[in-house]
Amino acid sequence: MGEPALVASGTVTARSAEAHSVHVVAGGLDPDAEYYYRFRAQGHISPVGRTRTAPAVTTLGRDLTMAFASCAHFESGHYTAYRRMADDRPT
Repeated sequence: MGEPALVASGTVTARSAEAHSVHVVAGGLDPDAEYYYRFRAQGHISPVGRTRTAPAVTTLGRDLTMAFASCAHFESGHYTAYRRMADDRPT
């Protein structure tokens, strides 16, 4: 098994008007497939993240597990929800 194929890349600027965040909409991905991603900013590269696309609309009987978190308080380090989601490894 070789290196995973690169399916998309791009460049976007994080602007103060959008809270210095970016929102990427990735299109053309296969349903029910695992993808890996990472980001680069100011010479730093993020750890590799993992996600899975939803099953195809026509798929019956397949469970879909989703995890949600919002409003992490960066200054206080309240990121426990993200750690728990990673530990649970939802599929």
